[in-house]
Amino acid sequence: MSFTGRFKICPIEGLDYETQTQSGRTGRNGEFCYQEGETVTFSAGGIVLGSAPAKEKLTPADLSMEVAGDVNRIINRKVTNITRLLMSLNPACDYEERIVITDEIWDICCRFRKKIYLNQPEDLFSADPAVNQLMEALDGRLISPAVARNYLRRAMYGIVKKTDVKIQARDGGYVLADIFMPETEGKYPVIISFGGYGKGFWVGKETNEEEQELHADAGADSKVSYPADQDQEILFVTEPMESDLVIAGYPMADLFVSSSSRDMKVLTYLYALDEDNEKISFVMDLNPMTPLSKGGLKVSHRKLDEERTTEYRPYHTHLREDYQPLSPGEIAEARVEMVPMTAKIKKGWKLAFVIMANNEQGELMDPFDDYSAGAENTVYTGKTHPSYVQIPVIRDGGKE
Repeated sequence: MSFTGRFKICPIEGLDYETQTQSGRTGRNGEFCYQEGETVTFSAGGIVLGSAPAKEKLTPADLSMEVAGDVNRIINRKVTNITRLLMSLNPACDYEERIVITDEIWDICCRFRKKIYLNQPEDLFSADPAVNQLMEALDGRLISPAVARNYLRRAMYGIVKKTDVKIQARDGGYVLADIFMPETEGKYPVIISFGGYGKGFWVGKETNEEEQELHADAGADSKVSYPADQDQEILFVTEPMESDLVIAGYPMADLFVSSSSRDMKVLTYLYALDEDNEKISFVMDLNPMTPLSKGGLKVSHRKLDEERTTEYRPYHTHLREDYQPLSPGEIAEARVEMVPMTAKIKKGWKLAFVIMANNEQGELMDPFDDYSAGAENTVYTGKTHPSYVQIPVIRDGGKE
């Protein structure tokens, strides 16, 4: 019985393959044919890449006995150099979409089939005269090891990257973003990833969101006050995680607050703490201590758009007629939207939720702020005023 497999970093068309009974060049989506129990060998114009037991999906990571398809071992010089070579063969192709090995490229590769040595350190492969001559003949350049491994890792996880996709904004405009999509159809959480590669999706995990609420002390009413014109932090910390926790989606803070003034700014931050209570660095920009997620709200803008608000994400109207100033000491409920995020929180780590009125980065600046100077803000918790933070938790297999 004949089966169809696919070889990919992205779909690779025109790659040579050979099994004990089948041979040819891969199809538009990297298809190759094989019989059960066969071994398949891949090559590009006579440059032999390697062999692996044939199966439904193969990547360069399967062509090394040391790696054997293990994503945790892809920092391997042969696997990395195979990936770099394949991604560099056709400069005219967008390797996010497809790599096509044309007859012309195949002929050029044939001229170098006895000169290309894949199993050498990455820096020596980059400096190899034969590799550079091949790239010159192809009128291209060799992809870097880091870029190659990122694309390989995504291919192994079943993630497809789309660059500079237009995302509609609330004001009718748009922003450009890199989108990471599962390659197989199904229901998945919509996530904007602010983390380094690998934080966008977690393999074998969920398609249904479940919330975990972090209460200060649900059984006792309490409050904590802080100056409205300083960068003092109000901190809430969970107990250590009893097992690994995967988070993906929109956090949200529902807070009961008051101020001695007519308005107040609420800045919220979510961090991960290690076993020594040190903040974990999830690098999202130039600041290594960037939080997992953050949000902000001017409390007089707390009016919700009921049609658009969901249990996961609040939408505020921000309309002049919905302006709701505070009376001094008045306790108001404010739902604070926070930036979508993804992260894996390891066993023994904690989550820390921080509330501030100001910070040194000047976030949530208000040019008309004449209400913070000398004012005192207060956050309430407990049964009477049950402030909480809602965290989208991803359970194994998508079920709990």
